[in-house]
Amino acid sequence: KRVSLKAREYLERGRDGIPYLPMAAVLPVLAIANLFEGIVDALEARGYDSLNAKVKVPTPRKLKLVADAAAATASEQAAALAAGPPEVAVKLTAASPASYRGPAAIRGTTPLAGT
Repeated sequence: KRVSLKAREYLERGRDGIPYLPMAAVLPVLAIANLFEGIVDALEARGYDSLNAKVKVPTPRKLKLVADAAAATASEQAAALAAGPPEVAVKLTAASPASYRGPAAIRGTTPLAGT
């Protein structure tokens, strides 16, 4: 039972990080999290007995868990599109004319006098 609680804690912590993933990674990560949670559910349903038989998640349940992940991902993508592009703040600093040395300074050379 202690392992089940720890697994659920890890799942919750992992799900907290999903919003920080690239959008392309959200569906696979969420699907795996849902499937892992399905395994934990099955383990709990059999009284935490994982030694006498393999803990399995039936295929129809697996399909539902992956479909749930796809639906959640689609709704997240729709919300992101509706919100529009994120605001980006750019700080521009101007160099004083006296400190500007031109492209020659970038190449490590100095312009010839009188040219």
